[in-house]
Amino acid sequence: FTCASVTTGNSCQLSLTYSPAAAASGTLQLMYGYNDNSGNAKTGSVSIAYISTTHNNVVATQSPSGSISAVVNSGSVPVTLTFTTDDGNPATAITITSGLNTLPAGWSGPAIFSCASASTGTGCQLALTYAPTVNGSGTVALGYGYNDDSGTAKTGTASIAYASIPGSLYLPDTSSNVVRCALSGVDGSLSSCASVAASLSAPAAIAFSGNWAYVTPGSVKTDVDVCPVNADGTLGTCTLAVPLGLPNALTVSGDHLYVTDGSTPYVASCTINNVDGSLSACTGNYIGSWINLMDSIAVTATNAYMVDYNGQNLTTCTVSAADGSLSACTQQSLNLTDANNSPNSNPRSAYVYGGNLYVGTNAGTLILPIASDGTVIVNYPCSTTIGTSCTIDYLPAQSPAFGFAFNNGYAYASGFNGGGGIGICTLETSGIVDKCNSSFTGTNYGGLAVH
Repeated sequence: FTCASVTTGNSCQLSLTYSPAAAASGTLQLMYGYNDNSGNAKTGSVSIAYISTTHNNVVATQSPSGSISAVVNSGSVPVTLTFTTDDGNPATAITITSGLNTLPAGWSGPAIFSCASASTGTGCQLALTYAPTVNGSGTVALGYGYNDDSGTAKTGTASIAYASIPGSLYLPDTSSNVVRCALSGVDGSLSSCASVAASLSAPAAIAFSGNWAYVTPGSVKTDVDVCPVNADGTLGTCTLAVPLGLPNALTVSGDHLYVTDGSTPYVASCTINNVDGSLSACTGNYIGSWINLMDSIAVTATNAYMVDYNGQNLTTCTVSAADGSLSACTQQSLNLTDANNSPNSNPRSAYVYGGNLYVGTNAGTLILPIASDGTVIVNYPCSTTIGTSCTIDYLPAQSPAFGFAFNNGYAYASGFNGGGGIGICTLETSGIVDKCNSSFTGTNYGGLAVH
């Protein structure tokens, strides 16, 4: 490019065109030379900054991929949506615009979600959890908006298919072995029942953490066993997890296993290793001098509830968020004295479900609402109407119930002797159990679990 001369208004123009093939930025620098009005040679330069953008798209990648499956009332499945762009160039102002405040039942996540920008990697991720309490299936649809690399407003939709798994009911047969039954997602009935472990004798209770089962072998042994759960639902080779005097009830809460010792007023709390199911940092938590044959335990993130058969007490303790230990235990008597519930309670089980504490007694099932601070209050006489501080439910026939399990709108209760077998009941929205049928009558079962 040359010009013979240039003065004010004299035409000397260089025409350039910028047509980028890809997003880029930089500075175009042009050097030029000329002779000034006195004939002296001089040079100069001109710099042109440039940037190109794209009309790219934000895509949401789901992990794990495919349809999300989880067993009803048996843990949760974390689901992550990672937002990136289809060309690796940035997009900005990524925001979930719909769906988070109307997640289907069983799903949970943040109320709002946004990222300043996204391009590649894991810098923009939405964490969700699927933990179904009833059987069902469907699709989570989340609408999102963003500005593409060129600043153009765009929208997209992320869809996550899901389906619950009805699960199985595990029944510790105190005279033989652990029995597993398939649960119907339609009517709650049991089918395909069979023993699933070869190395246990007279098991008293069972609980699960991920793909590990913890079993109290009952009075014939003084330990808690851990067993891997096979893909077909059977239990693999069980090994000693922790020795105790008389372990007779257990439960899992978070990453801790809690075991009652029927021979002492102590509850063991152990940290669960989710890799191999092993237990560590087991602590003996002293509950109280009033304990006489502790028979069951239920634990939430903040509180633990225990019943002792001979002392006929309900004990409530605080759970440490730091290490899962129990403290500040208080006692309430469950020695029922009103005419409807005489002569006594002899509590055998304690289970937490739906904001209520269920206690199986000789008189029936006590349903005690749990307050926001974790306390429960027993005021006699107990009403047969749910919603009071003490409700007596005369169903199921397994009274006292030695174990409870809840799944897909049904309640399952186990019993001994004349009240033996398994009660299968409808769990009403009020918390009452009714319309009960019994299976395996005459057989003695202990604490139940769904997995």
